[in-house]
Amino acid sequence: MVQNVLIRVFDRDLSYLGQVDDYQALIYRRKWTSCGEFEITLGYRCPLLQVNRFIMLDEDPKRSGFIEYVQYDDEKETYTAKGFSLIKLLETRITIPPTGKAYQKYKGTPAEVMQQLVASNAIVPEDSRRVLPNLVLGSRPPSGEKITYETRYNVLAEDIRAIANSHSLGTEIELNWKDRKLEFVVRQGVNHTAGQVTQPRVIFSDAYDNISEQIYTQDISSERNVGYVAGRGEGEERKIVMVDLAGASGFDLKEVFIDARDVDEDEDEETLLRERGMAKLAAMRAANSYDFTVLNGQTLQYLRDWDLGDLVTVMSDGMNTMIDERVLEVEEVYDTSGVQITPTVGEPEKTLQEKLSNSSNGTYVGDSAGSGNSGKTTYTYVQELPSGIWTITHNLGRMPSVSIVDSAGTLVHGNVDYISNNVIQVTFSGEFSGRAYLN
Repeated sequence: MVQNVLIRVFDRDLSYLGQVDDYQALIYRRKWTSCGEFEITLGYRCPLLQVNRFIMLDEDPKRSGFIEYVQYDDEKETYTAKGFSLIKLLETRITIPPTGKAYQKYKGTPAEVMQQLVASNAIVPEDSRRVLPNLVLGSRPPSGEKITYETRYNVLAEDIRAIANSHSLGTEIELNWKDRKLEFVVRQGVNHTAGQVTQPRVIFSDAYDNISEQIYTQDISSERNVGYVAGRGEGEERKIVMVDLAGASGFDLKEVFIDARDVDEDEDEETLLRERGMAKLAAMRAANSYDFTVLNGQTLQYLRDWDLGDLVTVMSDGMNTMIDERVLEVEEVYDTSGVQITPTVGEPEKTLQEKLSNSSNGTYVGDSAGSGNSGKTTYTYVQELPSGIWTITHNLGRMPSVSIVDSAGTLVHGNVDYISNNVIQVTFSGEFSGRAYLN
């Protein structure tokens, strides 16, 4: 029996139901720029762990989640519960413009804009049915540069992710079980690098014998650092804004065209185009990361001395490298062999799904309504429920190319039938959920 972490269980009203401590294994992955995930394995059927219930590790609001999948295998006598961190709840809301308006528009610091987005679409929306129960606004950084942001029929979570990623922020929904609230918080992390002097330093190094099983990854295959962001108009009349994040030249200069003709033409157009470009380029950074296991019993303790989102220093004599980067992921594993904490420091390697999404001109999953001259050149379709036949209405006014990945990011091939210039049907040999990228 594993006795390292208690799993506390709550119902939809956030009422405490009980706890689980006799699991065979618990894997909990926290992520700074996207939603985390967890998997719990037991040797018996556990009625406490059911879909639509909340969990929390010990009494830590940051390490909570929502159960979306359970399975009991009678032959193996195993019961498995899986789910995601609570920020995934924002994937169930779309940024619907106010009545009589074409867009939702916001101004403020990135943290303020993200909180305004959440409030408008999940806390106090025009349609009360869209309220996410018990969701409230929590803490946020007190300062930051001012930005202008607009959105229209985008997935709320993807808008939040784009803003946070381009401004080096993290977001979470914390389970405040004492007050029965779900708190949307914005974080910026703490600088613990070797070169600063205001905070305790956090240095991971094989020379200090506090890490093992190191993996260092560099991947520049999908990197782009200069974007030409195009707004509305045609030919020479079309508004173009260049966004340069690196000041690079020669081989190091990597350009991308970003189609943003959905951006509204008003006095903020250039600011909006620049923000769109920053978000796109932030998602196309080169992967440069360390994965390693933190050795137990050492001086640097997870959650006490460092946490997800903090800036730390990693040094490796064997690899002759040293980096100051942010902790972007942490995997916690609790099983019969003990506890294993594996952080990912720096930009992690992108999945196939992320590479396909970032390579398209479209930045967000969103509005593509209209005829073939609507200005949209790409469309992303999300198949939420497993199905062997996907019918996709894209309204691109042509027969686009199609790339499909399953929910794990694996490329899948199917038989594509073009029903019309605006509708396709894809047939597969089996049922699954995932995404289709139309270009």
